[in-house]
Amino acid sequence: MPNGESTLMRSSIVSRRVLGLAAAALVGLSTAALPGVALAEEGDTTPPAVTTSPVAEPTADPTAAAEDEVLPAVVLAPTGGEYFVGDGYILLTVEGASSSDLEYSLDNGSTWTYVDATLDTDDETVAYGDVEADSAPQGVQVRNVDGADRSAGTALDLVVPVGAPTNLTAVPGGSSLTVDWDAPAPGGTYAVSGYEVYISQVDGEGGGIGCSTEAPTTACTFPVPDGYAYDVYVLAYDEAGYTGGDAFVTSAKVPAVAAPTAVPTKDDGDITGPSGPITAVTAGQQLVLKGDGFFPGTTVRLTVFSAAVDLGSVVVADDGTFTAGVTIPATLANGTHHLVATGIAADGSVRNLVITVTVSGGQATVVPTLANTGFDAVPVAVGGGLVLLTGAGLLVGARRRSNA
Repeated sequence: MPNGESTLMRSSIVSRRVLGLAAAALVGLSTAALPGVALAEEGDTTPPAVTTSPVAEPTADPTAAAEDEVLPAVVLAPTGGEYFVGDGYILLTVEGASSSDLEYSLDNGSTWTYVDATLDTDDETVAYGDVEADSAPQGVQVRNVDGADRSAGTALDLVVPVGAPTNLTAVPGGSSLTVDWDAPAPGGTYAVSGYEVYISQVDGEGGGIGCSTEAPTTACTFPVPDGYAYDVYVLAYDEAGYTGGDAFVTSAKVPAVAAPTAVPTKDDGDITGPSGPITAVTAGQQLVLKGDGFFPGTTVRLTVFSAAVDLGSVVVADDGTFTAGVTIPATLANGTHHLVATGIAADGSVRNLVITVTVSGGQATVVPTLANTGFDAVPVAVGGGLVLLTGAGLLVGARRRSNA
């Protein structure tokens, strides 16, 4: 017998019992002497004399027991909901849950399993129950639980997830990946809301989420540590938050950011030393350089100009900073030079830190000179030039006069 029917039957039995007790009380009253009423002798047809004594009021209503009886409460069934089948689990969303105590059935009500769910403020319950990976539920139902009582079962609707993105590509850039895809072809119960891109290094330890987009955007570029190929997964999720299928591709190895060939015109900040700003260095000096604002795990290349000289590279720390020990080339000419750090910012753009320094202790600037003949060549040369010019002026004047 269903639980709902048994509850109703118990209520009927109690009601009938109360009514029986009330009827018995009335019968008792008919055979008892009431104040002011004289009972007739058997066979006497004379109406009994009625006195004028007031009739005592009953102290209690004989039917009060029926009103005071507390009937068992009926456990209401959930009003609806849906279920989503994931990889080895099932997610239930139940509407009209009366408490956090629920039971669910994966075989259309044949067997039931208790689950301690979470009741939210909107009177919805979200519960988790395990589903074997090699079997699919055959008719999912839920019911409310109140102590030993159970409600009737309520069937849940199956959520059809969105499909997997298509035509996925992952193109390496300088310490970055550009990922592009097309929207899923098969639709689901709900429309696509957005996408998430996950990556993991091939033959490496790094990985995680690369980027996320909102529909209809189906592309993004994000920085990654260079020197690795990457496994790329893109999955869609719908407006209710259910995830769909995922697409997969492996990228080529990501190259490092190319070192600049000239002092960058885009200056995003300064390189510093261990104690702060750097203004002067010595050729051949070992120096610690620091910078910040780069994407963690990417590579920063260090270069010194006037003519570009590679000072090496360094991997960015988790806080976006780098610290690198370099050696200033001993062959640098004395004078003004630039130290440059080039890498990738957190938004994927190229980031340059540039600082101007004065180099000393290096190669002296070479100034061409004439052979030493024992006299000062510059004044003589200048003087000779003046003499020649003067002579030339005299010749021109002579010509003019002769032509006059």
